[in-house]
Amino acid sequence: MREWWQVAADALSGDRRYVDAEGVVWRVRERDLPGRSPALYFETTTAFRRVTQYPNDWRELPTGELEILSLSR
Repeated sequence: MREWWQVAADALSGDRRYVDAEGVVWRVRERDLPGRSPALYFETTTAFRRVTQYPNDWRELPTGELEILSLSR
């Protein structure tokens, strides 16, 4: 279970965390880096995914839908 301060930090930063179907914790961040199109960055301690096509309301997606979105390229 996450501590209250972790939830608060994610809310302030705009990040989101979720646990996928295999029990892996993912951190999701939206970034608009110079020279690149805006993207969602999905990160774990061992994996990284970048998704450039995503809905504006991605923060409100159910965990299962966010996981499916992370698999798109």
